[in-house]
Amino acid sequence: MSLSYASRNPSSSLNIMRQCCASLKTNQITKFELDLNALRARPDAVDFFLDCLLHLNEPNSDVELFHTILSLRHLLLLRYLTLPADLPTLVRDFLVHLLQTRSDLVPYNIQAIIETSTLLFKRSWLSPPTPPTPPTPTHTYKNVQICPSIPSPSHLFQTLQSSLSNPQIDGIRILNYLNNLLEVVSNQKGQDSLKMTVQWHKDVRLNFESYAEKCYDIAMLGLSLTPQKQPPTNTLYIKSVFQTLSTTLNWEYGGGNHFRISTPSQLIKPSPKVKSYVLNFEFIDTCFKCYEGAQEEGVRKEIREVIIALCSVNGKIFSNDIERTNYAEFLIQRLLSFVRTSTSDSIEDWAVTFLRVCKNFKINLLKQVPHFQEFMTCLTEFTLSTFNSITSLVVNSSGDLDAVEDYQNRTYDLLLECIVIISSESFFLEPATQATLKEEFGRVYLNCVENRIKICKAVEGKCVREEVELDELGERLDEEELAEQINAISTAGRLNLLPSLACLNNELNRSLGNLGGLFESGVGEVGEEAAGILEEVRVLILFMGWLVTDEGGGETPIIPEAIVESCATPQAQQISATITQIVTSLSNLSSYQSTKISSSSASPIYSPLIAQQLMWFFSRFCRVYLMPNASLYDGLEQNILYKENFGLEANSQGLIDMCTKSAVLYITSWPGEVDVVEKTVKMLEGLCGGRIRAGLARSEGWRCLCNVFWFVGAMSIHTNVTPNPQELNAMGLTPAMVEGFRRLNYERRGDVASVLACGSGGMPDENNKTIMNKTLMLVEGVLTKLATVISDPNSNNTHIEAVDLCSLCVSLYSGICRSPFVGIVDSAAEDSAEAYVLTKFITPSLPKLAALMPIYGPVDNSIKTGLLTALTSYAELYISFLNPVESTALYNAASEMIKGYSAIGIGSSAKKSDEEDQHEDVLQAIKLLTHLGTKDFIDVVDNSGGATPTVDVTEVLFYGINHLLPLVSDLLEYPKIAHHFFDLVGYIVEAYPEKLNSLPPDFYESLVGSLLWGMSSIDILVGKSCLRAVEEMTKEHVKNNTLNGILTQKPDTLKLCVQRLLTDVVMAPSVVFDRIDVTGGALLVLIAADLNFFTTYVRDMISKAGIVQEQKQQLLAAFEQLVNLETIQAGIQGKGIQGRNARVAFKKTFELFVKHVHSFLVVV
Repeated sequence: MSLSYASRNPSSSLNIMRQCCASLKTNQITKFELDLNALRARPDAVDFFLDCLLHLNEPNSDVELFHTILSLRHLLLLRYLTLPADLPTLVRDFLVHLLQTRSDLVPYNIQAIIETSTLLFKRSWLSPPTPPTPPTPTHTYKNVQICPSIPSPSHLFQTLQSSLSNPQIDGIRILNYLNNLLEVVSNQKGQDSLKMTVQWHKDVRLNFESYAEKCYDIAMLGLSLTPQKQPPTNTLYIKSVFQTLSTTLNWEYGGGNHFRISTPSQLIKPSPKVKSYVLNFEFIDTCFKCYEGAQEEGVRKEIREVIIALCSVNGKIFSNDIERTNYAEFLIQRLLSFVRTSTSDSIEDWAVTFLRVCKNFKINLLKQVPHFQEFMTCLTEFTLSTFNSITSLVVNSSGDLDAVEDYQNRTYDLLLECIVIISSESFFLEPATQATLKEEFGRVYLNCVENRIKICKAVEGKCVREEVELDELGERLDEEELAEQINAISTAGRLNLLPSLACLNNELNRSLGNLGGLFESGVGEVGEEAAGILEEVRVLILFMGWLVTDEGGGETPIIPEAIVESCATPQAQQISATITQIVTSLSNLSSYQSTKISSSSASPIYSPLIAQQLMWFFSRFCRVYLMPNASLYDGLEQNILYKENFGLEANSQGLIDMCTKSAVLYITSWPGEVDVVEKTVKMLEGLCGGRIRAGLARSEGWRCLCNVFWFVGAMSIHTNVTPNPQELNAMGLTPAMVEGFRRLNYERRGDVASVLACGSGGMPDENNKTIMNKTLMLVEGVLTKLATVISDPNSNNTHIEAVDLCSLCVSLYSGICRSPFVGIVDSAAEDSAEAYVLTKFITPSLPKLAALMPIYGPVDNSIKTGLLTALTSYAELYISFLNPVESTALYNAASEMIKGYSAIGIGSSAKKSDEEDQHEDVLQAIKLLTHLGTKDFIDVVDNSGGATPTVDVTEVLFYGINHLLPLVSDLLEYPKIAHHFFDLVGYIVEAYPEKLNSLPPDFYESLVGSLLWGMSSIDILVGKSCLRAVEEMTKEHVKNNTLNGILTQKPDTLKLCVQRLLTDVVMAPSVVFDRIDVTGGALLVLIAADLNFFTTYVRDMISKAGIVQEQKQQLLAAFEQLVNLETIQAGIQGKGIQGRNARVAFKKTFELFVKHVHSFLVVV
């Protein structure tokens, strides 16, 4: 093959290039870039750089050659279609020739040659071989140098294979060339410079897959030649071999863009065509032998990548389970010997390998592997060694967590994930294997308890010693990370429950002994040793909580299955007794500390952190273990956990007494400890559910909480209280409790009101009825007092005392409104007024609460937000229980409140804020309308033959949106607000499209405008909601002409929908693919609404598009194929299955349309 170029003076070109690059030697970077860009802009730039490429072969020309190659790459790809057809191919092949023959190339020029040549190969991959361009008068060719021609991909692989076998050619270059070619074809490299369509890239990739075996041939040839390489080149050669093998193994068949496995859980599915390579045990064995002999860590790293890939092999490459089992057995057998001798640099990779094995082969297959028990033992030893190393680093550095490398923490997390996977599927194992599993993973749990205590004590000691300032966000993140880890390891702890519980019990007894000594010592301040003791107790409570309870978020809390099953074994008596001992110890601790702080709350030795953890523990424990619903379990009534622990009412009352007594003391002694109070309230809420709350009224602590709330709850936080000691004594209170509750902020008082209403509501006995009535009377009394202040013409409504009273009133009502309806204990009372006592209490107060918005909303933002929150909570919890009169009252109050709120606006302080949390009032107003709208769909009240609400809910919803729209429009950049707002708007338009014609035209236009804005939102749920709304709105109009009235005044509304849908969604590749289905639905009805306009607009849009004529013709043809009038008409007018089938057919056609259009329009 001859590489030819236009006749010119090569020496002139070389001199100019040298002068340009001379600027680099004097660090004149800007001058060099300007000069080089000027050379690239020359009319004869391609010929100029060809001169340089062909003649830059003398020493000290490395920099010039490098920039020559890069410039040629840029020019050839940029002008590819305007150059002689054979020129890029000739340059490409000449670069391969340079790679083979020039031994003096420096590394960066080798890389430049490889990247340029592989990009040119990809660019010409689908092109047929072209003959050389014949000489013309304007382009005179001259024979310069002879080099082998590579006319096709097959010839390329032949060239690479023969070059690799040639001892005169550097094999490292050839292997790197193949590696780079794989990355370029997969779009992992260089796609930006090609500027080709997505479809073209897909076609290249699909065509390249037919050469997969050729890639394996070359990679395996490289591996077979490793014994022939001598130091020092053998190290780099082996590294290149395994880098190429890793890239080849990780090729994602069928289209993806990933080579290296990017996440520890990803699996690969090679084609069955390469089965003889991948499932070759001799090849696998060679990889491990190379690893054993490799000395340089970079080489070992590449070999580990290959081993990880081999452990990730999945899919149709395996003919049957026997083949998979044999493969897994061979891999595991080879793995075990290497993991035991792994160095610290490699432990993360081996942990990834273990995780791949667990995720890939599953317990069902692994249990058939003879070495599986050895695998579990090795996993255990690996985990213990890793965490022991982490603990030693932290302890030896006196609590410095930065002493631990990130890879060590990641390794431990990966190993824990392996343990969780195996533990959660342990029921598949044979009894003997299960016994081994319990023993091995039990060791991991005990080790985690021991080491985690050491770490936490060391870190806490460092904080005290160095007086480290608390970072609240950092502390919260650390706590979440610790909780996740303990939750994970608890899965293993439950496998061998008794030793796990015994360990915690022993550690807790030891720690509580130390803590008791600390309490008795009466130290004035918490030193390093004391802080360590307190932290140790806190962490043990955390371990216990996660071991005996599950997260179970959003579900009915239940006892973990592993614990129920363990309590039906011969160890049941010991397990039950140990749980009881631990709970008793923690109860005693909570009672002791809460009693002590009631008289000396300022003492530093009493820990709010321990109080938080105790309340967290009892919140989780009591909901699950106290009088559980036996129907949720198999044979629980015969289980010792139920009979002798806390399942029976007689056994649970003592714990309820302790919880309520501790709660009232924590709330009144530490009113300023927000986290303690919140956790305490949450614990009390847990006691208000199910059968447990029957024991509340018998609890002394519950009565104290009621009395202190009734005594102080209506008082201002600024009121000085001088109670009568005898009166307090009769109620079981102390002055300190009264004073503490007075200092409790109003929001937390609302929480207490909520708990009292929840705990006593619906209970049939007189005691609970009294609690409910007195609580509601207190709350109503505050509102009555406020109403008196407002009605007094001589009072100043905005005076600080009036505002404070309003804040208290709103907080209390907000608490009552969010008190959940928990049902009736006595089923006979189900139809009584008790079932709806809260709705009957709140309904008369709604107009008064709504009237507060225009008076106090402008004065205090928290009052404004609180009022909206109260109504939102009430609507969310009770809307389905309201009768027509109560519904009307709520609708009217909501309308008045939103009207007053919109008049106030979002407030100047909120407008200036960049934080979404500052706009909670807007969010609550949106949520209020959303919950009001559910009444038409969820209504448990039987209204047959009765009255109907005098206010239509749709009127309230549209009225509310009309007032909110101006406020929300500037806040849609906030994800949470945008999500809730468009969810509301989309729902209303979708549910009530027939009501749109009655809206004011300007409001309708704004409403549709918001939907069009939301269609292309990056929030997928927002986009889908808006598209569905547009579809329903248009469909209703097409069927019944519901928008005729509005369209006479706003005739371009639907036309704008078509325009925005096409430009912002359909033709936007970054938007349309994640919402294809709903986009197709919206487009169907918009075409049906005005086919003539749609056709005209599409033609106009295509004619103005900045694409070549061929693409315009393709796009127009695609639209013409999409618009099938018969399908569209059937999709709109068809009834039943006929209409549904037509709509499904159109959406499928639309999906193909989108994929086809963007495959030739999108350029990457």
